[in-house]
Amino acid sequence: MEIANCTIRNNGGRGVLFNGGNPINNADGGSLRLDSSVIESNSDGGVSLHTPCGDSLISNCVIQGNTSSGSGGRGGGIHSLVADSAPWKWTRTLQVYNCTIQNNHAEQRGGGVY
Repeated sequence: MEIANCTIRNNGGRGVLFNGGNPINNADGGSLRLDSSVIESNSDGGVSLHTPCGDSLISNCVIQGNTSSGSGGRGGGIHSLVADSAPWKWTRTLQVYNCTIQNNHAEQRGGGVY
């Protein structure tokens, strides 16, 4: 999935949730490319990646003013779920280039990135 030159703002949930593939059988979940976009003021986090077997890239973006709350409350700006124990064998990289990640909040861990 590719998102470019967009503003995703003031949503009652996550700004971007990329959740593809099947972690049980390692189906290829594809990849996320997020470029030249603004992700701000979303109430359940800015960008959440829960994707097995795909490399993802976030570049030239502003991720700001997002909040992650409740029992999950991790990664106010970016939450990248990585697991390496059975049955969750996910091999993926997340690359973040030339981004501003600021003024995000998480009730648990990782206000900016988790």
